[in-house]
Order: sequence, then structure tokens, then C-alpha cells
Amino acid sequence: SLLTHKGKMLTYFRVYVHSDRLLIEDVGEIGETTFQALRKFLLYGTKAKMDQAADLSLLLVSGPRTERLITGALGTQAGLVGQLAPLSYVMIEVDGHQMWVIRTEETGELDIEILVPVAIVPTLWARLWQVGASLGAKPFGAEAREILRGEAGLPRAGVDLTEEIVPPEANLEGKAFSLSKGCYPGQEVVARMDTYGSVRRRM
Repeated sequence: SLLTHKGKMLTYFRVYVHSDRLLIEDVGEIGETTFQALRKFLLYGTKAKMDQAADLSLLLVSGPRTERLITGALGTQAGLVGQLAPLSYVMIEVDGHQMWVIRTEETGELDIEILVPVAIVPTLWARLWQVGASLGAKPFGAEAREILRGEAGLPRAGVDLTEEIVPPEANLEGKAFSLSKGCYPGQEVVARMDTYGSVRRRM
């Protein structure tokens, strides 16, 4: 989803719907911007509250052997990870801990994020490496991820998505905005660009 002002992008985030809550994952390192922007819409009397998930951590597993690695390390049923549609998730329980297994778009490979309580990250990390050793798993950092993301043409807030960019330039139609949806802030700018074909640059 995008949050825009006068057609310019303020923030970009993913929303996952769970039974009793919505999980909003910031796509970029601008979480505080996202939090404060959304907080403005939390009107007095609204039966909802917002919290930052400081007690949760994300691990990213990417590559052609991701499914085998996740299945081996977490004991999930074969095929579960591969059947996830992009930007969907499944909740699983490992050793009494609930985990979100989310198919995301981070590198252009099969990307799976595992959202877990911070306290069990060291244990999960060790399990992933124990299984990953036989699969040729290697650690990669933020710079390598950024190179892969750029090559795959996947935009990230704060880097590619700024107030200087309008959504059609970032190839986000059908992912973060719609041309057929009802009214939303910035719709006029987006519709005008579509009608007159005036998108002059694309990621």
C-alpha cells in the first residue's frame, strides 16, 4: 500500500491481515515515518490501537533452495513455502513459538521472511545454518540485498520511493495502487498520468 500526499509518495508498506490484527511491514527503513503518517488517521474513539512490534524480528531467506531450507529448519510440510502467493503468509508454530512465514519481494529470488520473537532469533539462526550448510547457504548483508533488489527492479521506500516520485514511475500499479479503485489521496494525479500517458520515467 502507498500513502500519498498530492500524488507524491510519503511511505510504502505491506499489510497482512490476521484474525485479530493487521500487521504493517514497512518496505524500507522509514518505519517511524510510516508510523507517524498512519497515526494521523487513528481518530479519537476508533476501536483500534497502533503499536510498533519492537519484540519481533525478521529473518530473510532467499534463493532457489529457500523452500528446502525452510522446510528442513522449521519442519513445515513439503511444498508449503512454494505454494505461498507473493505477499501472502502462513502462521506456524515451532517449539511453542508462533512464527509468520511470509513470501515477500526483496531480491527477485524466492524470498521468505520469517517474523519471530526477538528472544528466539539466535536459536532459529542456528537451525537455519545447521540445515543450510548442506545446501550451500551463505550469509548476505544489506548491500548485497540492495544490489539484487535493484537488478530485479523492486522499489524501496526512502531510496527509490521518495516525495519526488509518483507511484506509476515505480511500476507499482496492481501492487500498491489501483486505477479502478474508488477515491484515495493522490488519485487525480495517478489517473491523469494514465489517461494522458505522461509517465516519463520508470524504475
